[in-house]
Amino acid sequence: FNYDIKEIIGENPLPMGGNFDVANDFRNIKSMNLIVNEINKLQGVDDVLYEYAIVSKVDRIIQNSIGMFAIIGFFILIISITLVSNTIRLIVHAKKEDIITMNLLGATNGFIKLPFIIEGLLQGILGSLLSFFILYFIYSMQLYILDSIINFNPIIPTYIIPGNIILGLILGLTGSYRGITKGITKYL
Repeated sequence: FNYDIKEIIGENPLPMGGNFDVANDFRNIKSMNLIVNEINKLQGVDDVLYEYAIVSKVDRIIQNSIGMFAIIGFFILIISITLVSNTIRLIVHAKKEDIITMNLLGATNGFIKLPFIIEGLLQGILGSLLSFFILYFIYSMQLYILDSIINFNPIIPTYIIPGNIILGLILGLTGSYRGITKGITKYL
């Protein structure tokens, strides 16, 4: 009521308190426990309260999600290389007469392999463009659904376009090279 409580009672009978925001780097259960221990060591501190159950549950969910997405990403990587490799091997098998004819006419191995490598690179680029559209769709849904509930900064897909294209090229090149080495060597 706009009065100083010390003037009325002589002292403040209420305990001192405070709310503190924790930096993003320290929002995990280990760091929170260290912070609580350090605050408890300060003179005049009776009790430090924070939502241990919520913090530990969120920390566990994040760790499990990261592990799950790493495993899924690894399997997607292996499947991508295998699909490109098998596609190139099928194309090599379908064009075996052309490969044998070019070899008999004196074409070098590099000249014969180059179109298959280019096709693998094109498959990698198309795959990266497809993944970009999927990422953009997920980003849009994320903004539409989650932005009204919580305030967060999602990863913007435009920042990962160059990495996505480079990864697509590498996967296409790796798959086409693997397909060529397993498929074309028996015809040369």
